[in-house]
Amino acid sequence: MIKILHVVSSLNMGGGVQQLLYNYYKNMNSDKVQFDFIVHSEEIGYFEKKFKKFGSNIFHVTPKKQSIIKNFLEIKRIIQKGNYDVVHCHQDFSNAVPLFLAKTNSVPIRISHAHSNFRKQRFVKGLLNKFLRFINQYYGNYYFACSKEAGKWLHGRKWSGKRKKDFIMLNAINTHQFKFNPDIRTKYRDELGFTDEKVVLHVGRFSKEKNHKFLLKLFNQLYNINDNYKLLLVGSGPLKREIKELSNNLDSHKNIIFLGARSDIAEIMQASDIFLLPSTYEGFGMTAIEAQYSGLLTIVSDKVPRSTQISNLIKYLSLKNIDYWIEEILAFDYNDRNFNLIKNKYDAQHEACKYENWLMKKIYSTESR
Repeated sequence: MIKILHVVSSLNMGGGVQQLLYNYYKNMNSDKVQFDFIVHSEEIGYFEKKFKKFGSNIFHVTPKKQSIIKNFLEIKRIIQKGNYDVVHCHQDFSNAVPLFLAKTNSVPIRISHAHSNFRKQRFVKGLLNKFLRFINQYYGNYYFACSKEAGKWLHGRKWSGKRKKDFIMLNAINTHQFKFNPDIRTKYRDELGFTDEKVVLHVGRFSKEKNHKFLLKLFNQLYNINDNYKLLLVGSGPLKREIKELSNNLDSHKNIIFLGARSDIAEIMQASDIFLLPSTYEGFGMTAIEAQYSGLLTIVSDKVPRSTQISNLIKYLSLKNIDYWIEEILAFDYNDRNFNLIKNKYDAQHEACKYENWLMKKIYSTESR
């Protein structure tokens, strides 16, 4: 059996990394591959029980903010005792420490995985990240990314996704869950109290990069043109209270619904008509893929990687002009939900097989050692 230790910040709902790993592991052979996890918090996350059902071991370590020394020693102990074939790190520049410990303890495959694509950096932060990039490169020996943009951001300009050490691990989903189903749409719209309203949906953590303030401004202008629109906000996060308070001061506040963190995202998408993702940056944007599979008009910022385009339903717009966003929403034919998806792309079963085959090839060869 191949033993893989994934290093993540948490196993909570709402994190793209956690959902990605669950989608992959669910479609892999657990007799051949085992996922274990290092989690940087004491909190028992939503996905923890799900992974434990597959036989995963979950190790909670002291966060670096509380004690860098304890964090280092606890991770070291786990790697030393685990006899892992792979240490796969999902914390961008913070991958450096577990990669160092993996190499010094002779773990043959050490993966630094890029999930972000944040461009703006202060001078001191930029210098620190250059140093951490060097550490990642030196102690890692394979460099993963969810997109080309994310790969170049974390691993450097030479990263292409085509070198032997590079691998694009697509943010795959269980596509059958998101395929448009009129019966589910009717059921969920009834439960949410919708009749003929047009439903605008956003799924994302309440954090700065998700740009909820832009979303509120856009929706308020849309509401003042046509009050038959509803806005659904799904997710949790540090800025939720602030965004909720801002929404209470808008003309459209009665048409804005906060649903919190949910496990039935696929069904909520069935009940919706438009999906908005006005992020200031995205490593990829998995929810944009889910929305297109659900048949939603999907409008995203031009900061979202173009590799998210799998249908003719997606539009990439600048954040500099809200009017363009509103025009696209008003012009959309909501009765036309036909679209042409690229076969197999971003399908979890297909992509999990690729990842599993890659692991088998690397483990049972001498090139990683």
